[in-house]
Amino acid sequence: LRSSRIQLVDTKNTNTIYIQSFPFTAGSSFEILNSSIITTTSYAVYLTSSIISDGSRFVVEDTTVKGLNAFYTNGYQLNAGGLLYVRRSNFIASSASYYTMYVYGSGGQIDHDGSNRHTTGDIKLYFNAPTNDNLFVLNQSSVDYVYYQQTSAAHVTKNVTVLILDSTVDYLYLEPGSTTDTHMRVEGSSVVRTTWTSGTMTNSTLTASYVTGTHWYMYGTTIKDSTAAILDSTFSIAYYVSLSDAQDGSLIVSNRSTTGYSYLLGKQTGRASYILDQATVSTTNTYAVYNNAVYRDALFEIRRSTIQSSSKFAVYTNAQIYGTSLHRYVDSTLRTTYTSTTSSTYPPSQGALCYYYTYSQFNDQSVLEIDNNEMIVVPNGAYGLYVRIKGGRIQHTTSRYTKGQIAIFHDATSNADNVVVVEDSDLYQIQVYRANTHVTSGDTMVLRRVTAPYVNLYMGKSNNTALGIEASTITNLNVYGGATGNATMWMSHTTVTSTARYDLDSIDSSLFDVHDSTMRYLYIYTKFLRMKPTIRSVLVTYTMYLTSGGLQSAQLVLWNVTITTTYSYGLYITSFPLVVGSSLEILNSDIKTTSSYAVYLTSSIISDGSRFVVEDTTMKGLNAFYTNGYQLNAGGLLYVRRSNFIASSASYYTMYVYGSGGQIDHDGSNRHTTGDIKLYFNAPTNDNLFVLNQSSVDYVFYQQTSTAHVTKNVTVLILDSTVDYLYLEPGSTTDTHMRVEGSSVVRTTWTSGTMTNSTLTASYVTGTHWYMYGTTIKDSTAAILDS
Repeated sequence: LRSSRIQLVDTKNTNTIYIQSFPFTAGSSFEILNSSIITTTSYAVYLTSSIISDGSRFVVEDTTVKGLNAFYTNGYQLNAGGLLYVRRSNFIASSASYYTMYVYGSGGQIDHDGSNRHTTGDIKLYFNAPTNDNLFVLNQSSVDYVYYQQTSAAHVTKNVTVLILDSTVDYLYLEPGSTTDTHMRVEGSSVVRTTWTSGTMTNSTLTASYVTGTHWYMYGTTIKDSTAAILDSTFSIAYYVSLSDAQDGSLIVSNRSTTGYSYLLGKQTGRASYILDQATVSTTNTYAVYNNAVYRDALFEIRRSTIQSSSKFAVYTNAQIYGTSLHRYVDSTLRTTYTSTTSSTYPPSQGALCYYYTYSQFNDQSVLEIDNNEMIVVPNGAYGLYVRIKGGRIQHTTSRYTKGQIAIFHDATSNADNVVVVEDSDLYQIQVYRANTHVTSGDTMVLRRVTAPYVNLYMGKSNNTALGIEASTITNLNVYGGATGNATMWMSHTTVTSTARYDLDSIDSSLFDVHDSTMRYLYIYTKFLRMKPTIRSVLVTYTMYLTSGGLQSAQLVLWNVTITTTYSYGLYITSFPLVVGSSLEILNSDIKTTSSYAVYLTSSIISDGSRFVVEDTTMKGLNAFYTNGYQLNAGGLLYVRRSNFIASSASYYTMYVYGSGGQIDHDGSNRHTTGDIKLYFNAPTNDNLFVLNQSSVDYVFYQQTSTAHVTKNVTVLILDSTVDYLYLEPGSTTDTHMRVEGSSVVRTTWTSGTMTNSTLTASYVTGTHWYMYGTTIKDSTAAILDS
């Protein structure tokens, strides 16, 4: 035909309409209208060597076409300028292995709307040159395969619409080339397997809505300003997206859909988004959601979804994440029900949310956000969360974990503003790690109502950070860090059944508060600077260590602390000096051991304007209060009020203090029971007050190691007490007053150098011996009265 038209109208044909070597050119038209072409042979309508081109049309309207193959073009018959126009027609193949429509084109156009119907067989629309402005709608039909294919992903096409509506399809293949303004949608249909492959997809959409099937695949596609969505659909085996790149605000989304395993592979850049929203992913596959992509300034989000694998991983990401990318998990449940026993060490071999372990995933300013999720695993060795972060940060709030572990590794020398909040969880281990040399600021870490055998928190060299543990039950808690400043650290209403350890190089100008908690061991390996740390209303059932740290212009308060133990030490203080006006205060506390020492100090110098304070406290042990070596040094003060010191037997000490120039202020409000008291100084010490009142002990020693030590203003009073042996050796002393009154002292011995303007008095005392040795006295009085 050339500039001509042939119409077959009201034709009933029982054999093939066979068109061979019959080209359509110059605006011609071949039209089959209101006809019936039904044959039992191979082809109902067959075109070969009959090119439709040059403004020409092949039209089928209101017609039934049926054969082994219904409508079939042999070779590329629909060429540039040609149109296949189809309306209100039925295409029926005799069996599934044949075609209702088979069209090969080389640049032509199809206009096939939803008024047509296809039954049985396959549909193939296949183009070896770019074709534009196509419309193909499969509506209320049931077929086997549907192909819409450009032979090359490099073909540049535009404005293509393919719709599968209310139909049943076994396999759907969509390959539109590199396409723009193209829209392909499957809606209300059963499509067993859908596969999309293209070059670049620009300003286009690929949508499944209310679709059921087994697989939904996207392969090898770069998408720009485009949307690929499955909505209210079910794909029982796989939702699989493998992209070359997603760019420029593109959106890939699964919304209100149920799928088997979901894979995302390729790149996500330029504000692209991959979202699972109100999705259900359930699989027996190793991974429920597998994310192997490179993200740059892009979004990956799972929200309001349930992700479950009966094998190893709910969500597993093997990705590098750059720029301002965001990975967000919100209001979702991530669960693996795999029960095999696995190692508790990394790399993770199973878990709820795991990022690949061999390198840091989050770089630059990228963010991992986890909010209000349920993370559920079965064996302890599995991970609820495993991630490594470098330049990026984590924003983890109010999520809950069942079993398994949390492992967060900060691999950068500097990153900031990280938040980790874990609530209402029952875990095996929590580990948040960064090296002590790594610098960070603005971090927040809170465990609230958490049960875990192991919690290991490494804070790095941090500033303006917060660390809180509330209402939790932990077997072993370890907090490590470098030099830390302006921090807020607290523990409240928590039980640590074994060891709580705070091990920071230093903490400066911060809040540190442990209160209303119970622990077996409390270890503090920390230097406190310019702050007031408090430990209050705490029960320690074995021992408390203050070690490898100290106080500098700081005030450490132990208030209402109870230590009850059979261990050698109740409170053990070693390598913990008090300097620059610091104070360590034990207030309203009860420290008792059935073994060696209730409170023990060694290598912990009190000096430089600092104070060790004991008030309203009971100390009881074989030895109650004991300093090993000269701990009370020049400028240091031991201040004691309203406290009880009890030694388990006479051969031990209620108080044993070695000093090298420090000061004691111990008034008559204190009580001592059993054992000895020894106050022993190897350097002159002045302005001391020691009052033993209403107490019963064995030996009392107040001694300067040399009578040549020049001291002054020392007061020692023994009032209403029982003492076996009293030794007073104040050195060469001035303005010193030592008095025994209303007491039973078996033997009293005074030895000094020169005693000036001083007094030594016994009043209403009973005993066997009162001795003064080797003393020169000036303007002084030594008297025994009514004794």
